[in-house]
Amino acid sequence: MIVLGGLGAVYLPPLLSGTPAFPCIRQEGGLVYHWHTDLSISSAAGSVSIPAGIGTGTFCLEPLHTHDATGRIHIESDTTRLYSIGDFFRVWGKSFGSPTAMHVIGTAVTPSSSLTLYDLESIHLQYNSFS
Repeated sequence: MIVLGGLGAVYLPPLLSGTPAFPCIRQEGGLVYHWHTDLSISSAAGSVSIPAGIGTGTFCLEPLHTHDATGRIHIESDTTRLYSIGDFFRVWGKSFGSPTAMHVIGTAVTPSSSLTLYDLESIHLQYNSFS
């Protein structure tokens, strides 16, 4: 019974939470840094809601995640590694696609999924259609 319980503790969590896009962090806040980027998305149909709970599972907290539906991305790392907006879309399970415009802290930039996420910045993406 003890052996079976131990095996269940090792193999069951990944089955319940799905396969994470990145290795789970060990604790809320990360061991190396804890940053916040605010993301907003709009399309011809209007504002796009960014859901609460992206990157959070019963047994895994990914380094890129949301706690609420405000669009605030928590970037928490246990390693010295930077993450991109494309990485967040990967965790979200959405395609970055082809935005028609991208603004970082109000400045227009060429839309790119490789844009690095930093602390205290805001990113706005405009799409013709977003799904």
